[in-house]
Amino acid sequence: MSRPNVKNQSVFIGDNLDIMRGLNSGIADLIATDPPFNKERRFDHIFGTNPKTRTGKTKPGFDDAWTMNDVKKEEHELLGKLHSGVYRLCSLAHTMHSPGMMAYLIMMSTRLLECRRLLKETGSIFVHCDHSANAYLRLLMDAIFGKNNFRNEIVWCYEKPRPSKIRFRQNHDTILYYAKSENSTFHTLRVPTMDGKFEMRKPFKRPDGTIWTPKAPGKAASDWWIDIPSFATAMSAKERTGWATQKPLALYSRIVLAGTNPGDLVIDPFCGCATTLVAAENAGRQWIGIDRDPTAEQQVVQQLAKLNEGSVDWLRNVIIRKDIPKRTDLGNIPHYKTHFYTLYTKQNGICVGCDWPRDAHVMTVDHDVPRSKGGQDNIENLKVLCSGCNSSKGTGTLAQLRAKNKKRSLLYEQRTGGSI
Repeated sequence: MSRPNVKNQSVFIGDNLDIMRGLNSGIADLIATDPPFNKERRFDHIFGTNPKTRTGKTKPGFDDAWTMNDVKKEEHELLGKLHSGVYRLCSLAHTMHSPGMMAYLIMMSTRLLECRRLLKETGSIFVHCDHSANAYLRLLMDAIFGKNNFRNEIVWCYEKPRPSKIRFRQNHDTILYYAKSENSTFHTLRVPTMDGKFEMRKPFKRPDGTIWTPKAPGKAASDWWIDIPSFATAMSAKERTGWATQKPLALYSRIVLAGTNPGDLVIDPFCGCATTLVAAENAGRQWIGIDRDPTAEQQVVQQLAKLNEGSVDWLRNVIIRKDIPKRTDLGNIPHYKTHFYTLYTKQNGICVGCDWPRDAHVMTVDHDVPRSKGGQDNIENLKVLCSGCNSSKGTGTLAQLRAKNKKRSLLYEQRTGGSI
């Protein structure tokens, strides 16, 4: 377990995959997040409200419709190369559902793999979803976190104001809860009973011989959460932000309290309007948030100020960052160019950019995932390229280079009609 290389109360604006790559391994006690659901639509704002602010700016939103064009070639290639089992699951979704589902799962896979790396052995992850993709996400998380580490499929029930004419109303979301290991932190929580009464526990005899029947407020929480209303039916004006898919603070407060101890670190890689971050702050936990929407900076700070239950003095310490952090848990790594002969031998003298065999003097070491995208100098992220490929690659990824070479018919197989 390493120490965090990022300060508490940090909010990163950018691609969460790149930023998570720059975070040290084993630092998170809890990851609780509300990612896109693959609902095949765009969310601009809460329906029924003005889509623009008073200044004329568009309210925050995001596209939740996915195609293979939305998936970086880097993510596609790396997943197929390093995690073939997970990639096969994503490919199966292409056949069973749609190309869009495959694209969505590739996007989620690469990020869930990073989430697993970030968790401590005592950590856990809660991923919010709904009927759009929950079945596929459950299989994906079985493959990434292990089916034995599945803990709950939490059903969050709520009321929708409008009935459906073609089916029963879809009045629930799903929260998939997985542990990192059998030693994960979990606290049983008590929630209100339906009638608001106390729960009776088993009577026992006191030392003086009298019988005492203890009562406890509410009941032990189950995996069926019906006591937290949705914003569609009961959202306070104080909580409303205009964020299209906002969730109640009470929902994520329950998750934080169940999965962490005071002082623990909570990470939300899709932090949106900061619900998880506020829940963590109010519970006395540390937190790191990430979101790619440029308006998230304003949303996070405003929501933290509105909903924090204690003093707002700490808001001065909130750190907004738009860079990629540099890992400090990899030890004293030698300069990447010192790996040249190891890599050259491992690749049998073949350039991985064009597949041509090359003499050592025309080869050089480069990064598979560039450092500007969170790639590290460790040997797993290094490859040997010929001088031509190295120049053509620039600051792109190896997958982008190979796609470019293939389009220009520069690969060995295309030129010779066979492989090495």
